[in-house]
Amino acid sequence: MTAKETYLSYINDIKRKDWFSLNNSFDFFERVEKESTRFKTPDISVYDSVFQKVHKNTATKEDLLKLKPWRKGPYTIANIQVDSEWDCEKKWQRLQNLLPTSLSGRRVLDVGGGNGYFSLKLLQYCPEWVVCLDPSTLFFYQFLCATEGINTDRLLYFPIGWEDLAVFQNEIDIVLCMGVLYHHTHPFDILNACRRTLRKDGIVYLETLVIPGEEYDFLCPQGRYAAMKNVFFLPTLRTLIAWCEVCGFSVVSSSEIVVTTGDEQRVTEWCTRKSIEDFLDPNNPEVRSEEHTSEL
Repeated sequence: MTAKETYLSYINDIKRKDWFSLNNSFDFFERVEKESTRFKTPDISVYDSVFQKVHKNTATKEDLLKLKPWRKGPYTIANIQVDSEWDCEKKWQRLQNLLPTSLSGRRVLDVGGGNGYFSLKLLQYCPEWVVCLDPSTLFFYQFLCATEGINTDRLLYFPIGWEDLAVFQNEIDIVLCMGVLYHHTHPFDILNACRRTLRKDGIVYLETLVIPGEEYDFLCPQGRYAAMKNVFFLPTLRTLIAWCEVCGFSVVSSSEIVVTTGDEQRVTEWCTRKSIEDFLDPNNPEVRSEEHTSEL
């Protein structure tokens, strides 16, 4: 089976699930199927080969390492421990403190969900369904490997981005938008797109980088930020709340502000050779090597 066939087989399985429906879905699957063109890139054959080995229960650690970088985790796949760059269990514990005790009957959308770590965790809350959206084909194959052999009924993955959120208009009860906002040049567009997906009394759980300060302010890094070239807007918490209110949200609560440290984001053999601690000023860990204040 080719990578494109693997993907289309997955989509066709979703089509046969009589529980997944959208009021606006008349052209949704056609739109998603067009994304199969991305499965022609050279690395995809490697990704698919790894997944086929996981499916046959013959995968080795060396196979799974071919799907680097593993940003989100940890996972246990085929009895192999995948120690991802982010220890997402720490962030999950913070998120749990804000979630209701049950998501029964609720529809959940995980925007920019990477390999689906948080989407998978949310299944324990018994939602009607969870959809993870992320345009990365690498993360899609990590998701397939991580969920192989697991009962993931009610969990779907579509390799599309926030730009396609209009298809979910007035359909969603819970939206996760975690680690997405600062990577885009139009944060207001993302916030508005998330709001439009919501049913009455819907909730968006927003997690993003902020900078210290009590005033209305934001940082727009020039060049790279912590070696990342796609960081555009880092507001103070007060500014972030104002942005949300401008987009029509009522901010009902916020979690503790947590400093990003090497305990949560670190170098492992499953990711890149450098991580957050490599880009902190060795004499002052509150400052990035590019002379920006360390984010929270």
